[in-house]
Amino acid sequence: MKELLKSRLDRIDDLNDRLLLKQIINGVFSGLADYTDTQLQEIRNQVFDEIQDDFDQFDIYYHFLPKDEVDPISDFFFPVDEKDLEELEEMKELSELVSAAPEVFLSKVYLDCDYLNYQTFMQKSENRLFKGEIETNNQTYDVKFRVRPYTGYIEKLKHLYINFTDNGLPWKTVLHPYLYKFISIHLADPLPLEEQEIICRISFNLEEMEPYQRINHVPLWNVRQLEIRNESFAVPALDHINFQHTVNIEKFGLAHGYLVDTSKAEISYVKKTESAITIISPNERVLNWQIYQFIQPEAQNNPLTLQSNHRNDFFTDRFARRENFTIRSMCEISRIINTYQMMERFSLEEIRLLEQLPTVRETYEVNSFLEDYLREEMDRTPMLLSFKSKSSITTVRDELSFLVSEIQLHFPEFTCIGELL
Repeated sequence: MKELLKSRLDRIDDLNDRLLLKQIINGVFSGLADYTDTQLQEIRNQVFDEIQDDFDQFDIYYHFLPKDEVDPISDFFFPVDEKDLEELEEMKELSELVSAAPEVFLSKVYLDCDYLNYQTFMQKSENRLFKGEIETNNQTYDVKFRVRPYTGYIEKLKHLYINFTDNGLPWKTVLHPYLYKFISIHLADPLPLEEQEIICRISFNLEEMEPYQRINHVPLWNVRQLEIRNESFAVPALDHINFQHTVNIEKFGLAHGYLVDTSKAEISYVKKTESAITIISPNERVLNWQIYQFIQPEAQNNPLTLQSNHRNDFFTDRFARRENFTIRSMCEISRIINTYQMMERFSLEEIRLLEQLPTVRETYEVNSFLEDYLREEMDRTPMLLSFKSKSSITTVRDELSFLVSEIQLHFPEFTCIGELL
């Protein structure tokens, strides 16, 4: 309103009239405009507060660095797999494995290429052998290797999903485009070594993918594992069978998200309040609870440009999440897609229903560990979402796969696929 009054004042040619009107506005209307803005903001806050939503506390930010550049004392980014910062298995143990077992896992490698190139390479490599060398303290052996998709990080996401459901929280699809193009290197055949022979070095040649391989790179995220002990004794629950354990999280920060790892203890129920987590368990002893902390950044202290699965906060989005109801329309798809900050780099151009799935898919299912027990894929109608991208980075189709997977969650009766125009 103030901008409107200012623009109208500037149109008055007579300076005396302009001055007089300006004095009147400053004396009366300026205060009225401030009061109106304040009241409107209070109404907006009141409407938003009607639907409490801690969804933003579980935003996941990602990063990807060479192993020697990872800060081991960082208070924001942590390895997706803690073992990535550990040294490889003792060469003596590895020497015993390659002597006895076939298809021994030796290493994992990230392929820094477009998803279509990765997909083509993995299809060609199903029964393919690659050349390599294993150097021991006695001699160097020429060996053959096989490559397989590395699923270790997907298992981490599956474990996280199970904990979301066990904690009574809605699943939030993880955007981490570097997790899905790792491959694992396996020794094709056992390599008999002498008793005192120890492996010193392993090398392999991925042929056409050699320029794209990134060895010793670590995917990171803002999820930290905490071990928190009860600050008081457990008290009997209302059912007189279980016990109520209270874990105080105030000292760790109330702006962050917290998730109890239910695989580490026998847990019946989890409830979070503003400053504590209540755990219902048949165990009456004071325990150390394994808890995931989703650390949220402070914008004023953060020098990095962070990428995440963050969604812009709209009342309609909060309401839709609370009601858990999806309207089957193109407008609903557009609403869901455009809540993500990453849509600054994409634009949804077209949505089409197909008669059959295309031979080559440009995207993959990020939530591949979710199973639909009600519908078979062959009975679903393919839905093609066409996007334009403002970037040409190698992870552009991985980011696109995230967006399409989010639509898949809301429209399970379709098989959602994406393409870049």
